[in-house]
Amino acid sequence: MPNRLRVANITYVPTPQGFVFLGIVLDVLSRKIVCGAMIPRQTVEMVQAALECMWFRGLFEWPVTA
Repeated sequence: MPNRLRVANITYVPTPQGFVFLGIVLDVLSRKIVCGAMIPRQTVEMVQAALECMWFRGLFEWPVTA
């Protein structure tokens, strides 16, 4: 079932100015990055930005149905 099963990951990326945090959402079947967000601190706003990206692209459905 494409575009239905997704996983998320948060990691940090070293830069000359310090670290930035990268939050991404992956589609499991296509193995492609669906959306992501990068900010200087690991906060709720990063996760919210990634979910809003999915919402505005029409990739997020609520409630989730099987």
